[in-house]
Amino acid sequence: MIKLLIKLAVVAIVANATWRIGSAYVAHYKFTDSVQQTTLFRGQRTDEQLRARVPAGHRADFEHERERADRLMAELKQARAEVTAAREAAARFEAEVALLRARARTDSSIDKAERQLGQLAATLVEADRKAARG
Repeated sequence: MIKLLIKLAVVAIVANATWRIGSAYVAHYKFTDSVQQTTLFRGQRTDEQLRARVPAGHRADFEHERERADRLMAELKQARAEVTAAREAAARFEAEVALLRARARTDSSIDKAERQLGQLAATLVEADRKAARG
């Protein structure tokens, strides 16, 4: 169950990143096309006039895309940290379950192992609910 949730979270993160990178690429393509058109149809303008004209027309786009890229990187770092933490928790819980099952087979106090297994299941459910809320 937890593995499925982790896989779905990773797919959602990748889809979100793909969408954002694609839109940034489209903005870059528009900019390069604009620069190319400006240089092809320059008329009597000098190189200095062209250099002044191109950034002035796209400064707001640059600022907006820069802010978006910064936000995307912050989200990506946070998502990566969350996925790593979720994987570590899943591995820890799987190891605990395997230990409890092994103990239940060999230990004479099966009731104690069952209680611990129940507590572990409750911990898993609580962690899953916290992850869903957060």
